[in-house]
Amino acid sequence: VNARFVRPLDEGLLASQLAFYDIKDRTLLVSHGGNSSEFLSAGNRFVEGAILVNSFFQGSTDPTVRSFVSRYQAKYQEFPDLFAAQAYDCVQMILLALKSGATQPDQVRDNLAQVRGFHGASGLTTFHPKGLVEKRLFVIQVKNGKYVQVN
Repeated sequence: VNARFVRPLDEGLLASQLAFYDIKDRTLLVSHGGNSSEFLSAGNRFVEGAILVNSFFQGSTDPTVRSFVSRYQAKYQEFPDLFAAQAYDCVQMILLALKSGATQPDQVRDNLAQVRGFHGASGLTTFHPKGLVEKRLFVIQVKNGKYVQVN
């Protein structure tokens, strides 16, 4: 299978162009931000089977994500985005640090640096000693005109 990497801006339109020019055996790999209604409408049937990766997927089957999305929708009458999920997770991790006895900013920082496998609304988060953050991405695919999680 030939894979083509495209940017989220025009990936839906690009999919129809690939079909127009009879480019076969293609799988679209779409970067962060591609899982939007505009992508589905612009690409129509040509985006079927496209694979997307994202840091947050509001349609995830994960119970933690489902709970967050449900509570967010009830409060704000809209779906949360990546930034809402990350903000929520940040507050949850800070609260855990405070509950563990951290009272000073440097103690909170040191506590956060020890986070390994935090299961939050934006997936799993691990902090590494030099301050890098590891996130597990959601792998999403277009199936029957809808986004479904495949990992």
